[in-house]
This record gives sequence, structure tokens and C-alpha cells, in this order.
Amino acid sequence: MNLSSIASDIDYVVLETIPKSFISSVFRLMKTDNNFLILDHTSMKSERLFIFKLNGSFSSMINKVGKGPGEYSNIDYFTFDPKNQYITILDSGQRKILQFSLSGQFIREVKIDGRLSEICFIEPGYFVATIPLRFVKPTGDGMLYNIIIYDRDLKVKKRIASSSKSLEHPNSPFEVSGDLRTFENQLRYKQPFVDDIFTLNQNLEYHVFCKIDFGTYRLPESVFASSEKYKSNRDNYKEFASIIESRNSFFVRYLYNGMTCTYLCNKSNGSMTNLSGKQENFGITNDFDGSIPFWPDYSSGTDELIRAYNAIDFMELCEQNHVKKFKSKFPMQQKKLLNALGKLDENSNPVIQVVTLKNN
Repeated sequence: MNLSSIASDIDYVVLETIPKSFISSVFRLMKTDNNFLILDHTSMKSERLFIFKLNGSFSSMINKVGKGPGEYSNIDYFTFDPKNQYITILDSGQRKILQFSLSGQFIREVKIDGRLSEICFIEPGYFVATIPLRFVKPTGDGMLYNIIIYDRDLKVKKRIASSSKSLEHPNSPFEVSGDLRTFENQLRYKQPFVDDIFTLNQNLEYHVFCKIDFGTYRLPESVFASSEKYKSNRDNYKEFASIIESRNSFFVRYLYNGMTCTYLCNKSNGSMTNLSGKQENFGITNDFDGSIPFWPDYSSGTDELIRAYNAIDFMELCEQNHVKKFKSKFPMQQKKLLNALGKLDENSNPVIQVVTLKNN
């Protein structure tokens, strides 16, 4: 599949490189209406969250490492509330959630009563957090709650019990919590070991949003009560790596028998297009500029997909694909790539690749 068959444009944003904005590696990225929020997670001692403008210029930074009020020891996950323009950070080690402004000013923090792994913001104004399987504890009603809903003031509004049979065993050896994402500020949650993608209805109850059927190459959920059975049968298991959503499609990546497999799933009819090639070359052929085959790491809005590359990796991959000799039918898009390459050296900050999809 060629990228031009599903996309109308491609852009490259080179993040400004100055001493106070240097990023070792992009661990997590989020695009808002006006900014890129980027977590540099390479060093626990210097863990920082950067704010860049959409043109790549450096704006501000959150760097509050410590154990005091308004400080974090680790950023496990972060999310963004577009109404209040607050960045919300989860520090599971110190068991607290902190909020900062886009300028890096500390707003508030709250203590949490357990260990969380991910947090996201959904409309009409809630934060959703997940609990890893290992730390889910049975309650008096016999239910196993692995989702906590907070309101905008970070007060617990509701706890939601899991629908996964794997949680029938509270002493699970697995620390996974599933895959928590949002699309248009609505929840998309894949529970551990289950193919269903869940959302929440108006009553904040689970609702199956879609099912992605991997066929017969799955293990029954009950097998996950034993880590040994899981390990011995893993080659016969298709393991979700990620799912990215756009207006019309799901971009599905999973692991099977040591191989990375990629599919484009049509949301309207469920049809699956196999995009898997060589393990190091999976994805959609970039016929705009002849560079790296495209596969998204994040979505931003209904028709925009994003991927981040370290500068040196990006330069090497472009050189391997001989982009300067590529004869493109899309000269404007190719020019954007060559302009970005002209700004890079081995000490440059990462490059953000932004693909605009067709809306039909």
C-alpha cells in the first residue's frame, strides 16, 4: 500500500535544539491544538517533560524531580486537559498525581491509594487510570476493579470492575494493565489478554467499541493464571503491540512468533489489509518522498497520524533509502523532507513526522 492512497500530505517538524531543550529520546508524545508535549524518559535522574510549539520551537519544560510537594520521582504517564490547559502527570512510585500549567508552573497534587500504570483524559471532563493486574485486589463485593475514574479536581468518582477472566486470579504474575488510549477525547481501552476494544458510555460503564479477531492463534484467557503455561505457549499467541485509530481505520500492530505484523483495519466493514513485510520494514510505503515506510505511533484528531524519530536514526534511514535520488510524483512533499534533512546533524533533537489522512 502506498501512503498517497490514504494520505493527502506529510510534514516534518524538526524540534529546536538548544542546551535547555535537548531530548535524549522520545518516550511518549502528545499533540495538542498548539503544542507537542514530549516525555524524555531516558534517565530517571533527569526525567523531563518538554513543551514545543507546533513549528518545533522550544516553549517550556517541566523538570520537578524530587520527593517534596510538587515534585515527582518518575513520570509513568501523562495526559492533557484541553479545557483547563493542564498537564497531568502520574507518579506511581510516590503514589500521586500532579498537575502543571503549559508554562511549567505547579498547580496541585493528590495522593492515590494504590499503584496505577496509565492515565488519560476523556470528555466531558474525567481522568481514567488503570491498575496493573498484579496490584488488583479483590474487594468486599468480590469484584476486581482495575479502572479508576477521577473528576477534574482529581477526586475519585467511580471504580470499574474488569470484564477479563484473567483477573479471576488476583495474584497474577503479570504487571500489564492493557492499552489505554483516547480518540477525540473518548476512551479506547484494550484490557489485558482480550481482543475487544472498550469505551465508556454516559453512565461510565464498559461498552464494547469494536472487536478485532485474530482468529485461532490465541490462548484461552484462563491459561494466564500460570506464567509457565503462558511462556510455553507464547509462540502460538498473537500479542497486541498497539492500535492507533483514525476516522476510517485502525492501524493494528501485533507480535506473533517473534515477528512484527501490521494490518490496516477498515472501521466500517472490518476488512483487514496485511501490510507486513520484513520485520525491519513493516508499514506503508512512503511514495511521497521515498523515505521510511510509515507506521504511526500516535493519532491526533480524526485525520492526523504522528511518529517521532531520533535525528541520527532518521538521517541513517533516509540515507539507506536513497531519498535524495528518489524520483517522487509529489515534489512539494519531497521538498519538505529534504528541507528537514538539511537542518539536522547527529546532535539534533528528534524529528516529528505528521501525516494528514484523506477524509473520505
